[in-house]
Amino acid sequence: MPPHRGRSTRRVRRFHDFEGVDAFITGAASGIGRSLAEQLGSAGARLHLTDISAAGLAEVSTAISAAGGTVVLARAADVSDYDAVRDLASAVAEASGAMDLVCNVAGVAHWGTISALEHQDWQRIVDVKLMGPRLDRRSLRVRHHGPTTVGPVNPRPSSRLDALLRVLRRTLLTVVGVQFGLAIAMTLVDSYRRRGKKPGEFPVTPPAEVPIGESTVTTYTYGQHLYDDMLAAIEGAQKQILFETYIWKGDATGERFKQALADAAARGVEVYCIYDGFANLVVSPVFMRFPRSMKVLRFPVYSAGLRFFDLRRYGRDHRKILVVDSEIGFVGGFNIGDAYATEWRDTHVRITGPGVWDLQRAVADFWNLHRRRRLRPSERPLLLETASDWEPRIRIQRNVPRLWMFPIRSMYLEAINRASRNIWITTAYFLPDQDFVDALKDAAARGVDVRLLVPLKSNHIVADWVSRGYFSQLLEAGVRILRYRDAMVHAKTATVDGTWTTVGTANIDRLSLSGNYEINVEVIDAGLAHQMEEVFRVDESHCLELTVGEWEARDLHRKFTAFVLAPLRPLL
Repeated sequence: MPPHRGRSTRRVRRFHDFEGVDAFITGAASGIGRSLAEQLGSAGARLHLTDISAAGLAEVSTAISAAGGTVVLARAADVSDYDAVRDLASAVAEASGAMDLVCNVAGVAHWGTISALEHQDWQRIVDVKLMGPRLDRRSLRVRHHGPTTVGPVNPRPSSRLDALLRVLRRTLLTVVGVQFGLAIAMTLVDSYRRRGKKPGEFPVTPPAEVPIGESTVTTYTYGQHLYDDMLAAIEGAQKQILFETYIWKGDATGERFKQALADAAARGVEVYCIYDGFANLVVSPVFMRFPRSMKVLRFPVYSAGLRFFDLRRYGRDHRKILVVDSEIGFVGGFNIGDAYATEWRDTHVRITGPGVWDLQRAVADFWNLHRRRRLRPSERPLLLETASDWEPRIRIQRNVPRLWMFPIRSMYLEAINRASRNIWITTAYFLPDQDFVDALKDAAARGVDVRLLVPLKSNHIVADWVSRGYFSQLLEAGVRILRYRDAMVHAKTATVDGTWTTVGTANIDRLSLSGNYEINVEVIDAGLAHQMEEVFRVDESHCLELTVGEWEARDLHRKFTAFVLAPLRPLL
């Protein structure tokens, strides 16, 4: 035996315990390296062979196996392609029971069986490297790392399990990518098709006032009628104006409102304005410059700050409210813009008397909750006097994500569950949770006349397709589905049993019922319920009813598209 091999043997034998020790050997194909590998392997070490040719790897592995050793990682550096990697992995595994094989293919580390070698759970690590052709004290380096506090060595997954996880991961990414890609493509195509097209004419109901105690409620179904009365109220303001909206377009209608509010502030009226920053990203920043006499709060696009993990801070301000002098209040689905004045079918109400107080308080609470700023001076608080009267038949329900309050969904479910005669709902987007759908189905099963009025084509094509996933079970339960044609119906209303009514800003979808700042007025009055039923009948006359036969006969590609987009429901 050559002297240098004897020295290496004596060097190795001085190690007191190799059972379970991980030994890393570079150059194991050489005579010295092979001898060292065989002796460490026979002593119970777990061998990790690196920087070895593919030709020598199988031979060394076989010799180590014959000596009673185990190779747990083999790294080859000259494998030409992936097929060769797989063949080499099989050969090494059969020869020595190796768990891992690493090869450099075209400069990229390829793992033949499992991914990375993890160190954090090893009890001890011995690193043995051959630095030259001869083995001596300088070229043989042994490093002992003390026991870790993590625990015993964790068993590594098999190659089959790793392959399965890799396939599942890629499948999931592919499915999600297809969903979002399809949604984006549909949105772009729909936007292109809509260019230059004007909605058709649609029937409207003239404003109608209903007395409720000392209050009155007036219903609006046409934007121009509503805007005329809102502007008249602003022009007649004497003390205070509270104005809050989701979308405020910089067109002629938007300019009229801006100028009316600025004029009111110039004559000494307190003017508070709130608008959502995200909804108005496409509006010119020049339009959003207001006189200093107006107090303006822009609800920021991102309001979570450093608390990005706090889901309570991600809701949008989707409310549309106007309160003048604590005497007149407006609330409903209309945003501010030219298109909404004449091209959209929406619903708003005007409230006078004691019923206005809760609307005023809702605006003040939102202002005070969000008035503070980090990088610029905060707005002054909005203080109100306590109301002296209260109208119990007019209730204001408001969602406040910051406080984790979402009463509007509960309001709907309670009314649906109590219904005995009819439930007529109009909504722009119908994307409820399954409990909401079950409540409608249960009502239909007990003989209630359940009707759902939605747009035939809304301004969000993805929402249309996703909402259709509920149609099968609703139609089978006996719910009538009415699709409003020729124009976008954006109303958020419902009437139940001729006594209960709600009008507001909340759609029946996840964002409105459990995500955004929303506000609905709930009225228990037969007169208003009768008026809303008349409005519903007029809208129904402009609808196409969806039948079970028509739904079941739809094209295969429509069924497939709805199926692919269904997982997006929680996001809408």
